[in-house]
Amino acid sequence: MHPTIYHAKNLIKQLNEDKGVVFFCDLHGHSRAHGAFVYGCKSSEVPESTRIYPYILSKINPYFFFESSKFGIQSSRAKTARVVVYRELETIPAIYTLESSFSGTLDGTFYTPDLLKSIGRDVCRALIPYCELSVPFHIKTKTKTPNDNKE
Repeated sequence: MHPTIYHAKNLIKQLNEDKGVVFFCDLHGHSRAHGAFVYGCKSSEVPESTRIYPYILSKINPYFFFESSKFGIQSSRAKTARVVVYRELETIPAIYTLESSFSGTLDGTFYTPDLLKSIGRDVCRALIPYCELSVPFHIKTKTKTPNDNKE
């Protein structure tokens, strides 16, 4: 395993154990599909939980398309960051690969640097309402209590 990947996985695991991670997003450019959208993993216990964040983002940013987003795990994507993090940290329902087209949207809008920055800004802004709603949607919560360190 590449050292960068090894250390990134360990960091995510440690952060999840210490504080709890509620969101993971891998950013990609897409050469064939149009628009900005996400690929997300589909929780078998709470399937709608993976759709909440992209839906919120689609209401905040007009260049992000919830309708183009896909949820599930294809066997050909088993080694992607999104799937690996999902399988190793099952407590996080919001794990995505954010895809943004190199060519823009279907209506001919090209993604300029400013437009891409607006999507990035709104990825962060969408976390505010998502985090307020997400507590009941966590599949398995892992919280430390004062007695965890006592024997």
